[in-house]
Formats: sequence, C-alpha cells, structure tokens
Amino acid sequence: MENLEIDNLAKDFFSDCKLIYSSGKDPNSRKILLVGATRERYDYVKKNLPSFIEKADDIKNLKFIIGVDEDDAETTAHIIEFIKENYSDVMFEIYEFDRLGYKNLHVYQNTLILQDGLHNNPFIFQWSDDLNMNTDKWDSKIILKYLNNDPLIVFTKVSSGAGAGREIIFFFTSILIRVTNFLLLCDPASDRFSREVGKSTGIFKKDNSISQSHNRPYDKVFRDARFYTGSPTSWGSKAPIKNKVINLINEFKKNADKDKK
Repeated sequence: MENLEIDNLAKDFFSDCKLIYSSGKDPNSRKILLVGATRERYDYVKKNLPSFIEKADDIKNLKFIIGVDEDDAETTAHIIEFIKENYSDVMFEIYEFDRLGYKNLHVYQNTLILQDGLHNNPFIFQWSDDLNMNTDKWDSKIILKYLNNDPLIVFTKVSSGAGAGREIIFFFTSILIRVTNFLLLCDPASDRFSREVGKSTGIFKKDNSISQSHNRPYDKVFRDARFYTGSPTSWGSKAPIKNKVINLINEFKKNADKDKK
C-alpha cells in the first residue's frame, strides 16, 4: 500500500480492518476496482455478483474488495466458499471489520479503497450485493469511453428495482480520491453528494448504455440496519465538506488547463 495523504476532515471516514481472504493474481493491467460491504446477505451476493463477472469482457480488468463484519461469520464463510468454487481466478480481497452499521457505509468504502492504495485502477465502482449488471462487456465500455477523462463522475442506468430511472448508481475516476483527499465519500448517501459535486464542477455524466437492476431487498437486514444504526444522513449536513470538495476539484481542473497550454 502506498502512502496516501488523508485530509484531517476525512480522519473519521476510516476504520481498522484485516485481510482475511484473497484470490486471483494481479495482472498489473486491471482497470476497475469494485468496492462494497455486505452483511447477512450471502444469498444476494451469490445471485448478483456473478453478473459483473460473467458479463465482463475481460476479468483481468476487475478487482473486487468486499467488507464483512466480524460478528457475521456465516456470511463470510459462504462468500469465501462461493468464490473458491466458482471464481478463484478473479481478483478478490475480503476484509473484516468490527460492525460499523448502515450509517457508516462510506467508512467501509473509504477504508477498502485505502487498502488497495489506488494502484492500477483508473475507475472505482460502488458495488453492492443487490446490484445485478445487465450490460455485456460493461468493463470495456467504461474503459474505452472514459479512460482519459479525469476527473469524472458517471451515473449509470438503473433499469429496474429501487431507484429505477434515477441517478443513484455511479462510478468515478480514482484520481478524485487523490484530488479530494478522501473527502468525496464523506457520507453514506454518496449518490446525492456526488451528484451535487459532479454537476457543480462540470464533471458529471449520465451514461444509459451501462445498465443495472437494483434488486433491493426490504428484508429484516434492511429494517434492522435502519433501526439499530440509523439511516444514511443527507449530504446537506456535509455542506462545508461539499464546498471544499468542489473547490479542490475546480482548482485541480484549473491547474490541469494551465499545464495543457
């Protein structure tokens, strides 16, 4: 892991974790880091995660980093067994956390991104266990269309399920983590925050050629998460951070334009 400077404001967006499983070999050519956490939904992982692999043009473009909770050993065991039996050639890393709760989804994400150190990953995709990829060769579409566009936040199409037709599922160029000093993912309601930042700085795009189904289960896990750990907060509570993120991106763009001249 390389040393990455973390803004003082972002110190609370990280947690301790430990690597408990890894698979696949690093081809030094991967392009997309898929990051997410799951709890008590190994059935959804088994159902939905394969779509991202099976519909990929080249699995060497992908690396998955998944967070699990220390007190959810059953989920962890099922996921590891599933990967070993079906996708041992795909790059996976699984990290174990003390339970952080639904309101700290962004803490899982930032911590997992930090473990990879942003090596060889121009793009970061926010993966979740209830997403099913619909688009064939989705990885190559992203790489071919957006590889030389930094910084960028791209919202993809939600064709069915929760949030269908709305801007809620997105990926972004990893340079944004560096540019914003890990402030981009400062809130669990990261879609709203990122949408506002993207539109305010001119780095927002909507791409309907890449489509997912969002099969959110309104199950006991979902209800308990909201009851015991709280719903994600509105990005509006992070207005000072939003303004700083916007300023950092605009400053980066301004300096990049100067370098081109």
